[in-house]
Amino acid sequence: MEKVKGKNAIGLYTNTLKNGDTVYYYTLKINSKLKWFKVGTNKNGYRIEDAKKARTEKYNEINNLEKRDVVAMGRKKGRILTFDEIFYKYFDYNMESKIKTQSYDILKRQYEFRVKKFIGHISMMLTEKDIETMRLTNKNDKNNPISLTYVDSCTNLVWTTINHAINHNLYYGTDLTKNLQRYKGDNSRLR
Repeated sequence: MEKVKGKNAIGLYTNTLKNGDTVYYYTLKINSKLKWFKVGTNKNGYRIEDAKKARTEKYNEINNLEKRDVVAMGRKKGRILTFDEIFYKYFDYNMESKIKTQSYDILKRQYEFRVKKFIGHISMMLTEKDIETMRLTNKNDKNNPISLTYVDSCTNLVWTTINHAINHNLYYGTDLTKNLQRYKGDNSRLR
């Protein structure tokens, strides 16, 4: 086997058979092992460009598989961010781009008093069960009860934080709040 020379010919090989035909191959490292792939022969109409194209397609396919595995895990390779870190990145991003600081101060207080103690320490591998536990505990809190609408407001805060993480490539999982039932609270004032 002869390696094809040139800057753009990485991993491309040819083999000349006894009958004078040329076979084209390419190599890729998959899971730290070198794998060989046969593209075709010169008689069948294959050229070195076809081998290069096939190698690029296979390389992209393998990387997409790895990305899908990462998506299934809900994170990028490397350090896993906690929900707390993601929220403050979201908060800082909004403080830079928006002028209404008072409403963001309210959101920050809401997060720190009603959300952080439940899911702030959890990595972005949190589950729907974690969010539902936060909602039920806030709803049934005897010392400091809150309305059902406010519980939904806390859920919306979690939802916007997760969407910010997805849009800014900090989280590759799915939106965990879309399957949660919304509470239909009565906002009328009690006298």
